Amino acid sequence: MDEVLKALIAKNNELESMKKYITDETALNIIKAKQDTIDDLYEMIKSKWTSAILSIGE
Repeated sequence: MDEVLKALIAKNNELESMKKYITDETALNIIKAKQDTIDDLYEMIKSKWTSAILSIGE
């Protein structure tokens, strides 16, 4: 699971670095939307992972 979270962070960083080379507003909005989706996925996976770890400890 940790690898998935690391991959999401890497992809988000890759998109962030692309933004400084793009001037088209539509393209920037698409990148931002993709980053928002990645952030949402990251939070969902992290939450499920934390819940699973906590439930193992019970």
